[in-house]
Amino acid sequence: HRAFGAATWAAMTLTIAAGFMSYYNLYGFFAGQGDNPCVKGNAIGGDDGCDAMRTVHGAAAGVTTLLYATTFTLSLMMPDPDNLSEGKGEFASTLRLHKTLRWVHFGGMIAQALIGIVMANNLLGLDRANDYKTLQALATVHLATGLVTYGALTWAGALMVF
Repeated sequence: HRAFGAATWAAMTLTIAAGFMSYYNLYGFFAGQGDNPCVKGNAIGGDDGCDAMRTVHGAAAGVTTLLYATTFTLSLMMPDPDNLSEGKGEFASTLRLHKTLRWVHFGGMIAQALIGIVMANNLLGLDRANDYKTLQALATVHLATGLVTYGALTWAGALMVF
């Protein structure tokens, strides 16, 4: 579980980094439709960066999701024959918090996947020319959800490592 958790965290770090770059390229940081880096020609990665960052982000998200599913499944299957999480000590308290955070980052992963799939496959029929602000808002929610999910996963991991 620990090894898969570390791998998941590393993959999620790459996914977040690529997501930030993709968000910046497509929307700037609250830039208007005519003022974002892709339109102005100063996207990270040059002209190819507008599509390439989305591709890198999508691929990293896929790897992260597979690793996360494995890690989460292992967490549910891990026995606690001595009921360590029900004790009164510091370790029991830490383990309870770790298990609680599991549900926070699980919810975030579900939300991230749904928003990402909807946006990547244009399931709402939105286009950048006519629905820029709506897409920007969805991307902002996706980014914020990713940061909260990443924070919960990082906290859960740090509890067990440090």
